[in-house]
Amino acid sequence: MSRAVPPISRNLQAPATSTGRPIGTATRLTTASGQRPSSRSGPLGSNMRIKVEDAPMVRGGLGGIQNAGGLGGRQVQDRTYFVGLVRSKVSDLESEIQRLRRESESFTEDNKQYFAMSKAAEDLSQQIEIFRNELGDYNMVIDRLQTTGEVAELKKEIADLTAHNHQVESSIDEIYLEKQRKEQRIQRLESDLAAEKKKAERVLENMNPELKQRYTKIKSTSHHFQTQMDTMQNEITSLEGQMNKMREQMSGAVIKQEALSLVEQIYELEFKRDQLSNESKSILTPDQERQKLTQQVKEDNQEIAAMDKQISELRERNENLKQNYDNDDVQASLLVAQQSKSTAAAAVDDETKQKYLELKKREQHIDEFFSTYEETRDQYLNDVKNVQKSNLTLLALISRTLVKGDQGISRDDYTQLKTNVDQHEAEKKKSNDTLAILAEQHRKVKQDYAKVETLDQKLTEELKELKKQYAKMQED
Repeated sequence: MSRAVPPISRNLQAPATSTGRPIGTATRLTTASGQRPSSRSGPLGSNMRIKVEDAPMVRGGLGGIQNAGGLGGRQVQDRTYFVGLVRSKVSDLESEIQRLRRESESFTEDNKQYFAMSKAAEDLSQQIEIFRNELGDYNMVIDRLQTTGEVAELKKEIADLTAHNHQVESSIDEIYLEKQRKEQRIQRLESDLAAEKKKAERVLENMNPELKQRYTKIKSTSHHFQTQMDTMQNEITSLEGQMNKMREQMSGAVIKQEALSLVEQIYELEFKRDQLSNESKSILTPDQERQKLTQQVKEDNQEIAAMDKQISELRERNENLKQNYDNDDVQASLLVAQQSKSTAAAAVDDETKQKYLELKKREQHIDEFFSTYEETRDQYLNDVKNVQKSNLTLLALISRTLVKGDQGISRDDYTQLKTNVDQHEAEKKKSNDTLAILAEQHRKVKQDYAKVETLDQKLTEELKELKKQYAKMQED
């Protein structure tokens, strides 16, 4: 940075002599005798007497007195001098600031141009890439036309590719939508899972210590089983991979494939053999079968006797209910006839009629059940008798077969035995179905009877209330 000479104040200039040189400030002005005043900048005369001991000590040793030729500047450094010096420095700083500002503006302009040029270069590179792809397509078309020479075939291929691209785009859109739906569903499930976890944590916090300890134990056991299951699943996956690898290795050898199929057939046959042996172990002997059938017949007879007893009791109670209903019907009709003029008992009358009609309907269902019960019971007893006869025939055939011993079973005996067994199974199934139907009807009748009893109690209470109201109305 260039340094400017500090300006000199105009009002503090030293007066000059007739020769044009300034008067020195170290000496007084002389009189008007014509002698020129001396100054520091003037040369020393040769006739001046200077002692050696009066010579000053300088760096280079003893030397003569030098003139002050370099002190031609301002000698009084007052406030104006320093203000001028500061102003010169400020002007230097302002000029430097202006220079730096111009450089900064030039750099900013260069950066703007650089960014604009870089963006233009990117656009041009993209256009070049697009033109390069188009050029590749045109070159491929030209090559195809040169090889095949048919434009129609090329247009058809372009149309097929365009249709395929549209299909792929539609499938991609569907996959994207499906992905969004799955993600939304996953988010909902995650939120539900988090809510359920919070509920479980709250329940666990409110749980008593015993249940909490039990829950912790069960959870650790479940985690252990889950770890075992994952380990086993990994083992199964590895074994399946090994098996597939071995199958691929054996795919070239026909004998190995046949051996593998035979081993699989042997495994299946052994499994069937074990299953048949277990079934044969579960089959009862003829004596055990006979005892079982006899016990079942006894149980069926006991159940039939119990059902007959319950039916007789139900009939008696039904007759009693019919008589009570008839009496209540007469009394209710009388009360309704007497209370027809009263507006306060209208709601009670309607409710009583509705309950009475409901009881009549239930009574009709019970009568229908009792009317068809005899026929159903006779049919069930006939089925039981047929089953007993078939059981006796089967037992006789089994006995004859056992008597023959080691002679073996003939084909006719086996056919007859199989036919009897099938017939026995069919009759047994039929009797079981009939028994189930009877049990269901018996259960329904019990429910209806319980409802009828409840309604009977309600009607009895309502009749009492009606009688009280009727007596009160007569008193009034």
